[in-house]
Amino acid sequence: MWPRGSNASFITLIPKVDSPHSLNDFRPISLIGCMYKVVSKLLANRLKKVLVKVISDNQFAFLGGRNMLDSVVIVNEAVGVAKRSKRSIVIFMVDYEKAYDSVRWDFFMYMLGHVERKIAWVKWADVCKPKAFGGLGIKDLVTFNKALIEKWRWRFVTEPNSFLCRVIKSQLADGRCSSPWWRDVLSLCLDDNWFDLEIMKFLGEGDATRFWLEDWLGLGHLEGRFHRLYNLSQNKYATVKEVGEWSQGIWEWKFTWRRGLRGRELGWLDILFNTINIGCLREGRSDRWLWEPGEEGVYSVNSAYSFLHVCDSVDSYIDFQSIWNGFAPSNVKAFVWRVLLNRIQTKVHLRRRSAIPAAADLLCPLCNLEEESCDHLFCTCARSLGVWLAVHRWFGFVTAVPSSSKSLFSQFSFLARNKKQRLAEMTVWMASCWSLWLIRNSVIFSYGVWDDDFVLDLIQVRSWHWIKEKVRGFHYSFV
Repeated sequence: MWPRGSNASFITLIPKVDSPHSLNDFRPISLIGCMYKVVSKLLANRLKKVLVKVISDNQFAFLGGRNMLDSVVIVNEAVGVAKRSKRSIVIFMVDYEKAYDSVRWDFFMYMLGHVERKIAWVKWADVCKPKAFGGLGIKDLVTFNKALIEKWRWRFVTEPNSFLCRVIKSQLADGRCSSPWWRDVLSLCLDDNWFDLEIMKFLGEGDATRFWLEDWLGLGHLEGRFHRLYNLSQNKYATVKEVGEWSQGIWEWKFTWRRGLRGRELGWLDILFNTINIGCLREGRSDRWLWEPGEEGVYSVNSAYSFLHVCDSVDSYIDFQSIWNGFAPSNVKAFVWRVLLNRIQTKVHLRRRSAIPAAADLLCPLCNLEEESCDHLFCTCARSLGVWLAVHRWFGFVTAVPSSSKSLFSQFSFLARNKKQRLAEMTVWMASCWSLWLIRNSVIFSYGVWDDDFVLDLIQVRSWHWIKEKVRGFHYSFV
């Protein structure tokens, strides 16, 4: 018997906006007791083991191991078969739009049609690299699509009796599948055989492995090596488990032939026994496929993408991850990332990309002495050099200022004594680069005036503000 009140709940209103004025501005939630949650979790875990068995296999939504996309594929296959065979078919259409299609396609197509050509400052291959390797961690769509498509093949290998697999297999004729969708999937997958090379079958007791027709020993199909014995076998499609049995924990092979073996056939049988005895069967364990690059041998799109998308770091001496772990705003992090890649809109780079006339003035707007390159603007310019020396004095550093942005970044990174100080110093470095860039733009576009003390004040205030927003209890005095 449940104690009285065990399933009681309390309705609470959670505001959805800062200043709620009506009931529509609140979200109701129900607070339940610990006992109720524990019992419901136990029941859910028990039901999870039997749901797939008691619910029809043509139900796909909200069941573990089933995919709602299967229903779409199956409907398309059914329509395709009806058209090819010129049969009548009745389709009951369910509207998924509200729950699953929230994309404004008209807006999407409008934006694609109005995209203007812009200068690509960073190569797409570098953008798709992981953040720790100097990229932005954006997926390479071609590689990601390969990983997604191979997921279908993995499901056909590991779930041969699923509803979708049975639908596709029903369209096989003379070794050729009449399903255009499945043919397209195979044509895309078979361009290279990386998937086939990275999967292997874990042999249990041989319940899902064909004795003659699968390479379960790593020596090729036995049908090809022992073709004479294969032709004499009564069951050419037998599984490994069907060609023997366990006797007191020991596996014994038992073949059945269409007639008695004689002459050289007995010699071939001896060779077959010597060959198959190297196999290791495991009593009570089912056969299963393993994806070697994945955790626990299970295929996942992320593991396949990581396997396919092997890349080198843009610069192995730069700890790019410390940028993204810093306390600066995301737009500033993206900016200093481009500084380290030497992809900033300096005058030298703009002329190289024909964004400004070839006869345009390339002198640095801060010092008017040298051409404005990335390293000059942020390191060797007399104005910038004075700022870095002032920042060094602020930190108590006694060291020279490097002549490149990468070296300057590494200097700030290596001088820190611990992780917390390192993040703070990286934040100051980013604030310094960002302040120099904004002052440079102010001088060019707003007729701003350079002031050493003002620039240092901007760096200190920005650093203090960014760190204070991220670190609880942070205090710093400028006095």
